[in-house]
Amino acid sequence: MSDKCKTYYCFLLFFLILNSGIFGQKLENVNNVLIIYALNPTIPAYREISDGIREQFKREFGNRFFIHSEYLSKDINPPADTLNKIFTALNEKYDKIKIDLMICVGIDAISSIQTYASDYIKSLPCISVDFDLSNYGIENNLVLNDKTAVFKMEIDIKKILEAAINLFPERRNLYFICGRSGPDRLYAFMTRKTLETFGDSLNYTFIENKTMDEILGFVGQLPPESLIIVSGMVKDAANVNYYNPESVRLIRQSSNVPIFTYSDMGFGEGALGGYFLIFTRIGTAIGKTGVEIIKDADPKLFSLKQEDYYDVMFDYRELQKFNLVNSKLLPRGSKIMFKENNFITRYKWILGFIILFLLLQSILIVRLIMLNRRQKHLALQLKKYETKSWDLISQDRIMRMGQLTASLSHELNQPLTAMLSTAQAGIRFIESGNYTMELIKEIITDIIHDNQRLASILSSLRGMMKLEKRKKEPVDLNTLVKDVSGIFSGEAIRYKTELILELPDEPVYILADGIQIQQIILNFLMNALQSLEKAKAKKRMIIITETKDYDNVKVSVRDFGEGISDEIKGNLFQPFTTSKEGGIGIGLSVCKFIVLEHMGKISAQNMPDGGAEFSFSLKKFKDEG
Repeated sequence: MSDKCKTYYCFLLFFLILNSGIFGQKLENVNNVLIIYALNPTIPAYREISDGIREQFKREFGNRFFIHSEYLSKDINPPADTLNKIFTALNEKYDKIKIDLMICVGIDAISSIQTYASDYIKSLPCISVDFDLSNYGIENNLVLNDKTAVFKMEIDIKKILEAAINLFPERRNLYFICGRSGPDRLYAFMTRKTLETFGDSLNYTFIENKTMDEILGFVGQLPPESLIIVSGMVKDAANVNYYNPESVRLIRQSSNVPIFTYSDMGFGEGALGGYFLIFTRIGTAIGKTGVEIIKDADPKLFSLKQEDYYDVMFDYRELQKFNLVNSKLLPRGSKIMFKENNFITRYKWILGFIILFLLLQSILIVRLIMLNRRQKHLALQLKKYETKSWDLISQDRIMRMGQLTASLSHELNQPLTAMLSTAQAGIRFIESGNYTMELIKEIITDIIHDNQRLASILSSLRGMMKLEKRKKEPVDLNTLVKDVSGIFSGEAIRYKTELILELPDEPVYILADGIQIQQIILNFLMNALQSLEKAKAKKRMIIITETKDYDNVKVSVRDFGEGISDEIKGNLFQPFTTSKEGGIGIGLSVCKFIVLEHMGKISAQNMPDGGAEFSFSLKKFKDEG
């Protein structure tokens, strides 16, 4: 064998070894873990806990696990209004999923689960993680069932304050920054209880019920002998969310006195450090216990000790600011973080990855070339598909407008006839000499109003007849519905059908191509009218309803016709599916394409009291500016 062939086979072997994880993967059982957090998903501590849990599961199970995270948002929504709905959705979602372990994290999460969760969820092996508030006269139920590992976290405020005071023995003026969220008020309550044990040895002030701007103005004027303790600053008096890391960062920018926190939320952002709770370690402890429980260990054998999640750590940059880098006041065994290193030491891992990248680049180039060819082929196919889809949309729109021709002629003729009659009446008054300037002004005003009505009808028709694909922009869904209803009203009158609009009083904005959304509504209306005609319905009524929640808005068109036949119900939104004589069956498939292109959902159902309801839902537009 030549040297050239040997080199080729060595290169091939090296390539296969590097990609053995891709080509040699086996399907294995996956462990499902459900984590239920009590508060909302933006809480920074939850991210730290999740990272600690995920790291332990990945170390033990590789990729053979899946974490389902759910949030009760008890700090945002009134529990009585929302928890039942949240758990109704959760119960349905996890009814047919085999959950190997449930982890409940946060203030009083267990009581909500016991009240609203299904029997299946309440029977799962569980790790319950919550604050131990028994020292403050508050008892939380942390036991879900006889398979519960109880992890009580203690906020050791006294030890945290003692560590701060020992580091600055000459500073006895403490200023506690407190927000107005539920957790903020809880920390303030525990702090007041703890300060009672210090007697008169400390001077302390609570800065609470203030906006962030007021807080920053206050701390900027504190005397040098002060200490700032951010006990909890999730939300200020103006209900603006900041959370501890951002709050500490802003306070550090405005103040030159030492800042302490109860946890690592703010460490690295301006907090000096000290003895505090570390949420990542809580996640690590949870993850280690979760691994053992999944491996059939008894959950009741596990608990959480304070040394598992507390440590003494300091920010090197803050120690430098207050001349404490080599101080004997620092506790023995303290961990100093964020030290500055030289270039090679600091970036050695990055340099190593760069070198490794250069070695593997030749292999990656071959794969990228193959992927590029495939991508070009897929892009070409996608372009052809989009072209066909937009052709169908245009054909459907023209067909619908053609069906409305007779009614539209009637709608246009009304204002024209009114203008002619009004003008002729004005001429007769002038010729008779029996007129006043007020009467002439009234006649001219009537002509203007009829002209404006005609212009509005023509504008709506002109918009509906445009065939090009337009850029999505914020549009008022109420206006779209009203414009389509105006175009359709003549057809409704023609067939003696009552058209009812049930719309919100305030505008509802969506990011969409307004003409395409109108095309969906018009399609639904025409189908509803045809259903009424086909069934010879006595209740000749079509109802357009618009409902919304925090994120979505739903438009429904309900009729009292013959309903959806069982023959086509399963393929209702597929192309060429129709129950109409002479129909081509592209209308609803076009509607589905438009809705999906707008990242929405479309549905249809028969109603218990007769007829059918066709609906689509879209995301509401929220102006982030």
